[in-house]
Order: sequence, then structure tokens, then C-alpha cells
Amino acid sequence: MKYKAIIFDMDGTITNTEKIWEEATIRLLQRRGIAYEGELKQRLSYRIAGLATHRACGVIKEIAGLSDHLDDLINEKLLLAHELYEKGVEFIPGF
Repeated sequence: MKYKAIIFDMDGTITNTEKIWEEATIRLLQRRGIAYEGELKQRLSYRIAGLATHRACGVIKEIAGLSDHLDDLINEKLLLAHELYEKGVEFIPGF
């Protein structure tokens, strides 16, 4: 069998999921009484863009000063993102 193409990275390449991951971050912080705005938003959005979930959660923990265990943050953010994915994902314009 000959292949014409192999898709190895849909997230952010074919599907526009940045909004989903940002919303998951917003909800993760809101659950802890932290608003995703101002300097915190600037610092986080710059530092976590394109990172794998475990690395992004490490940055969130550090910058937001969270005492949660890293594994708990990762699991919670993945659950939040999964809920958002179920509502639908948009394709990157032009795909």
C-alpha cells in the first residue's frame, strides 16, 4: 500500500485548538479564584503557547504560585480540555 500523506500533528496544524487550551487554562485558574487577565495572562499566554500539557501545567503552577501537585493540574486541565473538545473543534482556516 502506498501512502500519499501521513498526519502526525493535528493539534494546531489542522485543527484550531488554541482557544480550547486557553479556555481550559482559564477554567483551571478560575477554580482556584485566580483571574486570567493582565500581567498573568500576558506571561502565561507567552510561555505556554505550543507546550505539551505537562510542561504548560508546570509553567502555570510556577507563574500563578499554585500549591497543587503537578499531576493533579495536568489531569484537571486534560479533563477540562476534553469537555471543550466534545463541544467541537474548528479547522485552521484554509484547510
